[in-house]
Amino acid sequence: IKKELEREYTRRDTVNSRAAGAGASATTLITVTLAVLGVAKGAHYVVDGLELLGLLASALLLLLVAAVLSIIAGAVGGEFKVASETDLRRMLSAELWPAHTIDARWHTADLNILAIKTLREGNSKKYRYLVLAHVLQATGVFLLALFALKVIFG
Repeated sequence: IKKELEREYTRRDTVNSRAAGAGASATTLITVTLAVLGVAKGAHYVVDGLELLGLLASALLLLLVAAVLSIIAGAVGGEFKVASETDLRRMLSAELWPAHTIDARWHTADLNILAIKTLREGNSKKYRYLVLAHVLQATGVFLLALFALKVIFG
C-alpha cells in the first residue's frame, strides 16, 4: 500500500510536469511557425484567401485550446484526502496506542488507501485533460504545417 501511494504521488507529479510542458510547447509552436513564415515571405506578407485564413485560424484556435487544456490539467484534481489530524491523534490516543502492531498497521494502511483512492481520481482527471490537449495540439500542428507549406510553396 505504501508503494502504491508513492506511485500515485509520482504519477501526479509526472502529469503536472507534462501539462506544463504541453502548454509551453503549444505557444512556442505558434511563435516559431509564424516567425519562419515571416522570414520566408517577408514582414509585409498578408494572408489572402479563405482556405489559408481557415487553416491558420483553425490551427491557432486548436493550439490555444490545447494550451488552455494543459493549464487546466495542471490545476484540476489537485485535491486529495489524507489522514486528518483527528485520525492521527486518535492513533496516538489511549484508545489505539496500546493496539496490537497488526491493528496499528491496518489503521495506517486504511488511511493510505483513502489517499490512494482520491489521488487516483484526481490523477485520472488530469490525465484526461492532458490527453485531449495533446490530441488538439497534434491536430493544430498538422494544420499549421499545412498552412505553412501552402504559403511557402503556393
